[in-house]
Amino acid sequence: MSSTHPNTSYTLAWICALPEEYEVAITILDEIHGIPQHQPLEDKNAYLLGRIGQHHVVMVCLPAGRMGTAAAASVAENLCRTFQSVRYGLLVGIGGGVPGVISGKDIRLGDVVVSVPGGGNGGVVQYDYGKIGGNGRYTHRGHVNAPPENLLSYVTLLGCLLRRKQAGGGGNVMADILASLGEAYAYPAGLRDRLFCSNYVHRDIQGYTGCDACGFEGEVFRRRRSSDLPVVHLGTIASGDSLVINAAIRDRLSGEYGGSILCFECGSAGAMNTLPCLIIKGIASYADSHRYDAWRPRAIAAACSYAKALILHIPREEVPQHENLVHVTDLVKDIRDELGQIKAAIAGLWHIQKGDEYTKSHTVYHCLKTLASRSVSHTAASTGVSKRILTYSWLQLIAAVLVSITGIVTPLGLYDTIGPQDNPTDVLFHYAPDTSAFGKATPSRDGYKSLRICYADDDPDTPEGCPGAPPNRADMEDITEAYSVWPSSVSLFTSGNVSATVSSVFDVQWRSFRSSTQIVPGASATGSVFSQGYYRQISQLILDEDLLAVEGLIVDSKAGRIGFRNHTIPSTLPMGAEWTEDILFIEPETRCVDTNLTVDYNYDPQAQYSSYSTDDIYNTDLRNLALVDRGGFVNLSHERYSIDATNFQEDAALYERAYNAAWRHNMLIMQYFNVTTNGSDGRAPFAYMHSEMGKRFSLANMSSIIVEPMTVQTDSGYGSFLDVPDGFTLSGNYSSGQPENPLNLSTYDVYAIGSEACHYPSDQALSNMSFVGVACGTVFAAPRRLDGDSLIPDTNSTWSTPLYSCAAATKAAVREVTFRFNGTGGLDKLVIQSINEKKYKDLSELPLWGVERLKNHTLQNVRPLWGLVSPEVGARDDISTVQRDYLWLPGYPDILTSDTIAGEPSMPGNLFYTQRLLSLFDIATLNQATSRYTGSGDLALYNRWFELSSSASGVEKMLGLIWTDMTANTVVGTRGWHNVPSQTSKNSKRMSKRDVGGVSVPVTLWSRNIKYHIPYAIPAFIVLALSIALAGFTICLLILRRTGLGQMRSYLARTSPGRILGSALHPDQAGVLASTKTWIQQVGVRKATLPGKKEDGTIPLLDIPAAGEEGVRDRK
Repeated sequence: MSSTHPNTSYTLAWICALPEEYEVAITILDEIHGIPQHQPLEDKNAYLLGRIGQHHVVMVCLPAGRMGTAAAASVAENLCRTFQSVRYGLLVGIGGGVPGVISGKDIRLGDVVVSVPGGGNGGVVQYDYGKIGGNGRYTHRGHVNAPPENLLSYVTLLGCLLRRKQAGGGGNVMADILASLGEAYAYPAGLRDRLFCSNYVHRDIQGYTGCDACGFEGEVFRRRRSSDLPVVHLGTIASGDSLVINAAIRDRLSGEYGGSILCFECGSAGAMNTLPCLIIKGIASYADSHRYDAWRPRAIAAACSYAKALILHIPREEVPQHENLVHVTDLVKDIRDELGQIKAAIAGLWHIQKGDEYTKSHTVYHCLKTLASRSVSHTAASTGVSKRILTYSWLQLIAAVLVSITGIVTPLGLYDTIGPQDNPTDVLFHYAPDTSAFGKATPSRDGYKSLRICYADDDPDTPEGCPGAPPNRADMEDITEAYSVWPSSVSLFTSGNVSATVSSVFDVQWRSFRSSTQIVPGASATGSVFSQGYYRQISQLILDEDLLAVEGLIVDSKAGRIGFRNHTIPSTLPMGAEWTEDILFIEPETRCVDTNLTVDYNYDPQAQYSSYSTDDIYNTDLRNLALVDRGGFVNLSHERYSIDATNFQEDAALYERAYNAAWRHNMLIMQYFNVTTNGSDGRAPFAYMHSEMGKRFSLANMSSIIVEPMTVQTDSGYGSFLDVPDGFTLSGNYSSGQPENPLNLSTYDVYAIGSEACHYPSDQALSNMSFVGVACGTVFAAPRRLDGDSLIPDTNSTWSTPLYSCAAATKAAVREVTFRFNGTGGLDKLVIQSINEKKYKDLSELPLWGVERLKNHTLQNVRPLWGLVSPEVGARDDISTVQRDYLWLPGYPDILTSDTIAGEPSMPGNLFYTQRLLSLFDIATLNQATSRYTGSGDLALYNRWFELSSSASGVEKMLGLIWTDMTANTVVGTRGWHNVPSQTSKNSKRMSKRDVGGVSVPVTLWSRNIKYHIPYAIPAFIVLALSIALAGFTICLLILRRTGLGQMRSYLARTSPGRILGSALHPDQAGVLASTKTWIQQVGVRKATLPGKKEDGTIPLLDIPAAGEEGVRDRK
């Protein structure tokens, strides 16, 4: 399809180097025009024309397989020849960024670099253009043209607008464009932006993708940004004929230009001297040996989004409409050919002198046909006819055809469908019981009574009243009243201005519970019965990978999160309904670091107890058990990174915690095996290194190692498999049969890694929202078989288990959930269509989260309440607040007392998420509560774990899914549209002010509707437009008195064949314009006949013949 716009209307060029860049560029277009109307034969470029905003844009990509400055120069030269009105171009694509340690700017993957003059350069330098002097030294020389001044002005303008909008001044046009491209170009989920030291070369290991095999020991630590949106950097771009994928060369070249280079790319310099250009590059790598393929779509999309945003801010210029010289030459040639053919046809008519009649007529026919085709003559039928009449005649024919087509095509567009109505309708909701395993195994809430138990700081085993308790609490005989959740606390943490469907911490209950009269195990019975929660596995939802509605919860087994909803559905509806609710979600977030250590072994199930003690219950099937250095020792960084622990609520620093724990874990094991020293022996740290890549360290007789073929297991400790003595009884070396352990490491050192590196709060820390509930531990991921299929545990097969260090936390957020109900059935017919982030108009609408601030209680003994609060409540001294769309949940990781099986008398809302985080790092085949998650008894589940265990991001997702599934088996939500009491006090009255009873819910009903496919109405629209135009034209003529009924009657009379014939035969009778009555009386009753044609070709008009002459005349 050719463009309807001339080549001269295109003023802006968009040039890409790669097909994947070209694909996104085409998607960016607001309108596609097609290919050029004409193009010189010598121009080999393939153009696509379109529109962005008010600019007509020429898009072109370098030929497949062609790269470098020469190819770019050729494309630009041909483009300027074909499109002579193009003023400037944008070279849009991807490049390799120069890290901040070299360039001084914090450049990340997915950012954008724009060529702007600075540092003594014009914005673009050709780094491989220069000369080698007599001393052999290479000197850069020459330069390319700088970007055009007008483009640089709008770069400045756009930069100011983007910074203003990112600071809260409105929407971000670049972000909107980026989001419109879809999920395929979104920020890579589950991937981290990893930068490595210049001397750390990429590692390729079979079975690993990207940089998963590259250890953290060579990684440069950088804080994660608060936003995933691209940052735009302005500066120098280095261009040349070759790709720079070597960190040493990158750093050298950048240093030669004074550190001003921000990006390396290939080829763009070739176009700069031909066409005034601005280079825009998305950062897809760091110009080193590492692989960042997963970031390429994001980088391309970021560059294209910035380019479009820039174009939208540039006003359209009026370009002189001069014709292209080649086009004019072709037009003149066509006219000359036309005139030659007409001249030949006319000459043929003059040279007919002789020949038979057939030859003459044949020659005349062809001559006339040629002249007719060149518009020299017209058909004899239209000779002498007014052009207006001819036009009206053709319009009548076209109108008749259109009306016929309209009558046939228009009804074909009708169809019936079931779809949503335009306006919402209020419908009563009712409770929907769950008939699945979760519903059948969840006890009724009747009689459920929850307590809030706090403990004395001086005696952690003695319960006492929680904050907000009345002074006479000690006099209360009923324990369920003495330890109830006091109304004052409930009113505080349910005061937020949110929808009635948003749960609070008081709407959460234990899924499995039993009645008890003992607050503390072993204590005497109180006589009052309350509900004690405990963990019991009901079912697994991990493999469903869907949005599920189970009793009391919405479970997202794809992303890994739960939402609280006591499910209600509308009453029976004929066709169903659709609606949206705000739901409180608890979402786990995990960060993992590969320690670059593996546990390798041979599997031999036939030789149990042959070389291990009978107490070695874990490893009876394993042989040649060894810890293998995959870079975790030999490449370990000599520096530890510090963590800002002042406000974890602002930044939970999960990756930093996991990294520090991994570093200390590897250092601990190196000290144990005397691989190196930490400096405590008087020598410098890392004074020696007794390891190399692939070196094995025997783990024989270490009974605590938790590895098995085809299982995944976790441990809350770091290096806890080491055979070290108890920290309180240490005296010299522990065992002569073990490695040296020269530093006398103990279990205390093992425990300290998790508590110190993961920044657990101390048992004396006062309750504060900055103490985010975080759990850390080691993950023994799914082992890979080194000599065969990893799903077949053959005898004497060789396996390798990777070790990861992970940190996990949870956050609360309000999400928008869209439901669909088909109108019949129960909860099984409720479909959760989507879970989306809630959109807020401005910062003032963000929810205000509050956390109980206890100045006189420690975090260990009093679990703080949290929830959505009003601004008035947020001003209190006993509440800490933060206003944003989520809250990192507070908590204390009580590793020593956490038990998933024993009963818990306290309410779950401020407790369950931390308990499940701790369970996350206690997954073992011998653990009754968590063994189902190892995959040892479920091959389908293990295969899922095996797929995720190849990278740190995959392990993060695995832990998130496990937390979600365990939590779904732990708690239920009681908040729904119907009025369900929260059972938080003795009288069982709901105390939340958000409650409403008997409410009708606005839903969008689905019904059978008659719809119409608009394309079928196009002929009708055309007829309607013509009719309106004709009616309007007629009205105008009437107003101008150019027509009327009298004039129309006159025209009809003058053109009537009967009146014309009558007037010719009887001119002395009534005239043509006589009235109808007079015409009929005088002429209309007369008869006339049309005789045969005479020899002279005339047709006489005769009156009625005399009697006897009719037959004669008829025969003639």
